[in-house]
Parts: sequence; structure tokens; C-alpha cells
Amino acid sequence: MKNIITTITIILFLTQCDKKPDTTGYRKELKDRELMRVTEGQLNEYAFAKGKLILDSLEKSTNIPTINSTASSFIDTLYIEYKVGVSVKQIHNLSKACKAYQVLDAYSYNTKNKIVNEDNIQKLAGGDTILFTRAIEIKDTLWGMWMVSMPKKELIKRITLKDIKKTY
Repeated sequence: MKNIITTITIILFLTQCDKKPDTTGYRKELKDRELMRVTEGQLNEYAFAKGKLILDSLEKSTNIPTINSTASSFIDTLYIEYKVGVSVKQIHNLSKACKAYQVLDAYSYNTKNKIVNEDNIQKLAGGDTILFTRAIEIKDTLWGMWMVSMPKKELIKRITLKDIKKTY
């Protein structure tokens, strides 16, 4: 009986010694934590691309001017996953002192003068947040704008070396 237990123990020990631990996950994590220099321009390009991607996917599931429950749950998911705030603003709902009012006013000016409204990126006061905006036009009339509020800290956490190489 002792010989059988000893033999089984030796066999188990020998089979366990041949296995090497899987270090691919560890290597990937170390590579992701590698320090990299991100310039202001690269961060803005990344924020612009992320904002565009978010709004493109959101507009596919949303019916303006009513935001349905699917879009609302998508917005909640974006906040939880990316710490990104998404909202729709109209000019009559804004204070004249805020940056969103100024951007929406510029979109309004462009619409009145038949200038194409393009996606926009702004830094909010303090520089801790980047604001991506897109005009919402219905039948050549400015209805409002999408706003994607992205904390700079979260963008820096999520940017990868691959994203930086795409910009240049």
C-alpha cells in the first residue's frame, strides 16, 4: 500500500514539474503598463476618434428627437465602461456662460449661413475633460447637438501604443 501511494506521489510530482506556468497574460499586462509619451496632439486625435466612434454607433440606434430606451441603456453602458458622459443639448436649455452654449451657437451660425457643421473637440475649463460635439440637424435646421464628455485621465489610461501609431 505504501509503495502504491509513493508511486502515485512520484508520478504526480513528475508530471507537475514538466508544466511551465502560462506567462502570456503577465507579459501582456506588463506591455500595457509600459510607460509611453503621449503628446497633446495624439491625445486629441485619440479623443476625436473615440468620440466619432461612439456617436456613429449611438446614432445607428437612436431616433432623434426622441431618445429611445435602447440608446439610453447604451449611454449608461458607455459611462460604466469608459467613464464617458453622452448627452443631447439644445440651445434654449443652456447657460450662455458654458462652453457647450458657445459651441452650439457656432453650429447655429454655420447652419444659418449654410456652412457645413463638422464634428468638434474642445477642452473644458481646467483641461481635465475633453468635449466631443456633433451637430444634430433635421431637415437643414439645427435641432441640437450631441456631447461626449471624456475625462482626460480615462483617455490616457485607455490609449495604447497601437492607437498612437495610427495618428502619425
